Amino acid sequence: MYSKDHLETLFIEKLLYGGSGLSHIGSMACFIDDVIPGETVSATITTVKKQYVTASLTEICESSPHRINPICAYFKYCGGCQWQHIDYHYQLHWKRLIVEDCLNRIGRMSDAAVLEIIPSDSQFQYRSRTNLKVSSSGIGYHQRGTRNIIPVSCCPLLPPSLNQALSYATNLHSKNTSLFKGITEIQLLLINRTQQVIISLLNESELKATLLYTPGGTTDVSINDIFLTASEHSYCDIISGITFYRR
Repeated sequence: MYSKDHLETLFIEKLLYGGSGLSHIGSMACFIDDVIPGETVSATITTVKKQYVTASLTEICESSPHRINPICAYFKYCGGCQWQHIDYHYQLHWKRLIVEDCLNRIGRMSDAAVLEIIPSDSQFQYRSRTNLKVSSSGIGYHQRGTRNIIPVSCCPLLPPSLNQALSYATNLHSKNTSLFKGITEIQLLLINRTQQVIISLLNESELKATLLYTPGGTTDVSINDIFLTASEHSYCDIISGITFYRR
């Protein structure tokens, strides 16, 4: 019988969709974050279900050669990304295997072959959009495994223009709280052709207002800032010669 808070030694077998590592305690599957296949770790059981358990990493007994130090100060707690502790090319290896596994196991495409992933030129600052949560404490991402929100001031996966827009939205949230009444989420979307950022305010995925932000200026908030309703404005972007419209 497996019990909460019990300490176990685990061998990490593989990585799964969502970022967790898979191990087994006897015949019981065990899911654990912050690990790499091939590692032996000491972990504390955190939840016990009928068909599986979850555990939190306590100590790395045998470390993988693919383990690196995350550059983000929020990584240990933030749910915005999961694999900053793994070197980039080993991440790509496992992402390909995960896609292949999903096609085989879920899609029942036993003969599906997934090509090797083409590496990005940038391991960081590559995201052109992000969704962040809004609470009375600020704007940020969910804490891992909870609905709590961790306010963030900068994310290394976002380019400078989106991080500037995040700072602007954070200042706006702190100085114009009435604009954020009922708002649960914001979306930052980079327009490639102009390098401007669309800041969208949402309530449970329903668009309430948008603002077009131009990076490079001050992130201080003016009392004259105006948010437009979704019906009052539309935007277009050109990517690889194709024009996309957002209304």
